[in-house]
Amino acid sequence: MSQAAMRVRNREPQERIRTGRSNGARLFGIIFLLIVIGIMVAGGLVVLKWMNDASRLPLSKLVVTGQTHYTTHDDIRQAILSLGPPGTFMSQDVDILQQQIERLPWIKQVSVRKQWPDELKIHLVEYTPVARWNDLHMVDA
Repeated sequence: MSQAAMRVRNREPQERIRTGRSNGARLFGIIFLLIVIGIMVAGGLVVLKWMNDASRLPLSKLVVTGQTHYTTHDDIRQAILSLGPPGTFMSQDVDILQQQIERLPWIKQVSVRKQWPDELKIHLVEYTPVARWNDLHMVDA
């Protein structure tokens, strides 16, 4: 074999070693990945704590729509407050509020929605009375 061929042959293992990642670079990559994951987890925990903080994003406005002839706004407010103090925008469950308002006697259908940043919208549909009973009560169909 010629000397040129021997030199090429001897260089191949050295080139393979140089193109591979060193242990230091691999360790740096692992540490960087762990730092990124740690920052993401910490950020997620901070956001969760912020969302569940009772002093942030309180529901402060109540908007009732729909025609109400037999149910007053005070009846609706009392039904909501009977569940306890209202939660924040993020923590308040509208399904529970909807079920509570549907228990009122003349409510046929109710839709409860939250609107950013602090509003609770309630749309009501009442039953329609078709008869009077002893001039004291009404009967629906």
